[in-house]
Parts: sequence; structure tokens; C-alpha cells
Amino acid sequence: MSEGLNRERWERIVAEPFVPANISGTTTLHVSAEYRVAAALEYIAGQLGEINMKLSKLVGKENTR
Repeated sequence: MSEGLNRERWERIVAEPFVPANISGTTTLHVSAEYRVAAALEYIAGQLGEINMKLSKLVGKENTR
């Protein structure tokens, strides 16, 4: 997958509300659990990135470490 497509996918994931039951193409509970954890972690990382960018604007770059 190209970098542009990855970025578009990432932006779409972060922009939408997280849906933990959104599992497609998985067949076993073990795979489903792994997929759900990975999807949740990606969503959390995206949200934290958004929060970080917004806080950086409020605090100012000179005050960040």
C-alpha cells in the first residue's frame, strides 16, 4: 500500500467514531480479539496524536519538550 493510501486510511479511521464490533473477514475468536485490539490501539494512537497537535498549538512550540 502506498504512503498516500495509508495516510488516507489513517485519517478515515481517526475521523470516524470507534466501533469495536466492526470485524470483517475474521473467523475465530482468537483472530477477532487480536484484530479488535489492533484496531482499538490504532484508534487510540490517532486520537492521542490529534490531542497532541491541538495542545501543542495552545501551549506553543517553545514550551514543549
